[in-house]
Amino acid sequence: MDITGKVINIDGNKVYLVTKGKEFVTVRRNDVKPVIGQLYTGSVIKKPTFFSYLIPVVLSIFLIAGIIYIFNGFSVKTSLVADMNCTVKIDVNNNNKIVKASATDSNGFKLTNSVNIVGNSLNDGLMMLFDEAINQKQLNIPDGFHMGEVKIYVTKNKKNNILDLEKFIKYANEKKYIINVNNNNNKF
Repeated sequence: MDITGKVINIDGNKVYLVTKGKEFVTVRRNDVKPVIGQLYTGSVIKKPTFFSYLIPVVLSIFLIAGIIYIFNGFSVKTSLVADMNCTVKIDVNNNNKIVKASATDSNGFKLTNSVNIVGNSLNDGLMMLFDEAINQKQLNIPDGFHMGEVKIYVTKNKKNNILDLEKFIKYANEKKYIINVNNNNNKF
């Protein structure tokens, strides 16, 4: 928007005017050279609004929160080893989601290649491994005299958080298997 007024000051590309209504206005300098005390017409320089400052701050907060969320999503909170006559090391994040599963022997390698548990909850991933180990006949099938057994060793637990394995333990017990959990204290 162009405004005309009397020039009271010149500062680089800014020209300060007083309009007929006694209003002070800052305009951009154009091709016409301004002279103090003379009339001058130029386009108004708008001052930044509150929202123009608020938007970058809000975007920065969301960016930082997103980075923290992503970092927490992939950082390992707990590591455990599941021994089902083959050993599989499982890394779990703060949300009890599996972020990595790796085999420590050849049978575990076959097991991890046949089922993908990364991204699942810890209980669901253990149930998937358990079912696949039964399908591959890596677990001893319980008979009338012997119960099947699965051992879980918690090897890395940063804050000594208690793992919620109740769903997996109940699932395995229904199939006549005993689950022994060693929570890094040598007690089953």
